[in-house]
Amino acid sequence: MTHASCSSCTLYLARLCYRRSFWFPLLREPLVAGMRLLGRLHGIDYSPAEGPNPDCRGCLRHLKNRLKEVSPFFVLLNGLMNPLFNSLRDSLVSKEEKLTAKDFAAGRLNTPFQELAAAPPPGAATRRGH
Repeated sequence: MTHASCSSCTLYLARLCYRRSFWFPLLREPLVAGMRLLGRLHGIDYSPAEGPNPDCRGCLRHLKNRLKEVSPFFVLLNGLMNPLFNSLRDSLVSKEEKLTAKDFAAGRLNTPFQELAAAPPPGAATRRGH
């Protein structure tokens, strides 16, 4: 199986957003569940480990690209939802973080996930103090 072509590491950006916003998972998870269900209905052999390195585990790029090839319904929904989703996601990440995601996808960066794992979630210090 070939690896999905990526221009930006959406998984990295999504993980940042999960740490920063309570509402982001509420928006993203139903979309992810819908993509997985539609993939099953179309018989797409989907592996969440798809990608050029171990940090790609959990990425939906392969599934999304295959759905674009086989499902006109998905193409319609993606055309409606993707611009809104990207706008909301981009409101939660910095320009530098978007560049990091692009560099990682292009192979110019080893992994952005180590720094993400090492950093405490925003507000963690204040929660401990209460």
